Amino acid sequence: RPHSIWAASERIAMAATRYMVEVVVGRIKQYAVMSGPYRGTPEQFDADANVVTGLVNLKTLWPHVKAAHADTIRKVTAWRGRG
Repeated sequence: RPHSIWAASERIAMAATRYMVEVVVGRIKQYAVMSGPYRGTPEQFDADANVVTGLVNLKTLWPHVKAAHADTIRKVTAWRGRG
């Protein structure tokens, strides 16, 4: 569809999604294993990519996870004296 017929709310939603995707791609590229040519096997690349994307997902979603599970986190970490 031409840009002029998109509703303002659709354009804002697309811009927010595009921004978040760019942020996540940037975070993935911060890891050396993902920023340059990969010299390992395809299987090892899959394993490394899974670790890196898991870390990036955790970093990206942690504020939401922390807010949703604050009571559980408090109980689990109480033994460390951070209750």
